[in-house]
Amino acid sequence: MTDKKWTPGPWTWDSEGGDWPGEWLEGTTDTVLHWDFDMGFQFGSEGDKTLIAAAPDLYDALEYVYENGDGENSRAMMKAALAKARGEV
Repeated sequence: MTDKKWTPGPWTWDSEGGDWPGEWLEGTTDTVLHWDFDMGFQFGSEGDKTLIAAAPDLYDALEYVYENGDGENSRAMMKAALAKARGEV
């Protein structure tokens, strides 16, 4: 396994924002994503940003494996999706 560069989960959505206005996606140890009118989107880390960007690929790979079983195509999809989540591509 590789060293994960994103905020550990579980992640939860907070539309209240506590003392600050805006929308918050909170991880176990840090803010993953914050949005407000003045600053726009602010990511907790580059790792959080690449993981969020890879979410559709990760979903597609998981769905493919679920529907078609393990095989060469599914392994290639999983490998590509994981590399994207890690920010390697």
